[in-house]
Amino acid sequence: FPSVDQCDSIVTLELLAPGRGEDTLRAFIFEGETYALGNRKFRFAGQYELTYQSSQGCDSLVLLDLDYYRVFVPNVFTPNNDGHNDFFTIFGGADLRSIQRLQIFDRWGDLVYEGQQLLPNQSDGGWDGRYKGEFSSPGVYVYMAELEMSDGKIRPFSGSLTLIR
Repeated sequence: FPSVDQCDSIVTLELLAPGRGEDTLRAFIFEGETYALGNRKFRFAGQYELTYQSSQGCDSLVLLDLDYYRVFVPNVFTPNNDGHNDFFTIFGGADLRSIQRLQIFDRWGDLVYEGQQLLPNQSDGGWDGRYKGEFSSPGVYVYMAELEMSDGKIRPFSGSLTLIR
């Protein structure tokens, strides 16, 4: 290239070729669920490299980063007012938005507790082991919950827990 005074100049051009262009999609499922992307379904956590074709015939590369939701449900609790493990609730990371409903049933199927709109990871939310103001008997109880996850979907969740005094 000639300069202002018509002298030659040296230009260094550094050209970087982009690596493989791909979009990354991060998604979560519970164990046993499937995640659908296009006409493909995925049942297990992992990273999947996928190629899709657009309506114009161009290839699109997608990296699916599929992981499991992190939800912890204790299977035992001790509501004895010692400040430790006194409430039964469901815990989760940032992907657990709220517990829309938590129901506890005794072995005869009687509803002994129901809470709604509980916020996760708070010790003041959940069942304190009482029914109609009285201490519930030690034993096995069943819970049913509706969990709102970070994708906005509400999912049913159920299991059993043991109350120990």
